[in-house]
Amino acid sequence: QIPDYLNDQSISWIQVEPDQLNIAVAEVGRILLNHNKIQNLHLKIVDSFLHSRGFSTVLDEISQSLNTAIVVMDMSGKIISYSKPFSVSDPLWRESVAKGYCPPFFMEHLRDVRQSDESPNMENAPIFRQCANTRLFYLAKRMYTDGNLFGYVFMLQSTANFDHACYDMVDYIAKMT
Repeated sequence: QIPDYLNDQSISWIQVEPDQLNIAVAEVGRILLNHNKIQNLHLKIVDSFLHSRGFSTVLDEISQSLNTAIVVMDMSGKIISYSKPFSVSDPLWRESVAKGYCPPFFMEHLRDVRQSDESPNMENAPIFRQCANTRLFYLAKRMYTDGNLFGYVFMLQSTANFDHACYDMVDYIAKMT
């Protein structure tokens, strides 16, 4: 039961059983560290733009901070920008990105995903998937221009455990473009 003196206050609080206190403190610490990481990334982005370092520098900083590769591409598969160094080990991905386009097998994978997507008009949350051809995991966010799908932002890595900040940052990058 909530104590009466807390009902009228605009504060956050939790009630924890004594034997669960360590777990609760650890979780609160994890949440605060995640928010701090996101806030620091936002400040780095603002600093990059203030010092005219450009969009690619922003991607590089986010990529290095979150230990993931980032690719921004339009619907045709043309790479708009990507993080450097591009930390994907797959040789076809590396070669294709260096030449400015998305690998053909990944474009086919995206078409398959879009056709099988049961809720294309639902909330535009980041998409988490694995590409079977390369076994790469990715977070993707759709980019829209004037209400039309323009392209995607991808965060790519060889493991499924994306940093929690990736979900916020992939959304942020999509809104910047």
